[in-house]
Amino acid sequence: MEMSDLRGLSTVFCMIAFLAVTYWAYGPSRKSYFEEAASLPFLEDEVQSKQKKDESS
Repeated sequence: MEMSDLRGLSTVFCMIAFLAVTYWAYGPSRKSYFEEAASLPFLEDEVQSKQKKDESS
């Protein structure tokens, strides 16, 4: 096996790994998880604003 063969195999392996990670991130089974995670900062702001209202009352 020559060095060029190893380079070709590593390219194919990296492409397969990239496609696997892309499918994992954008696959339909993960959509609800990522949508929930995307809304977490906004929920934290709502909780903090409610606490401030309660403290000022």
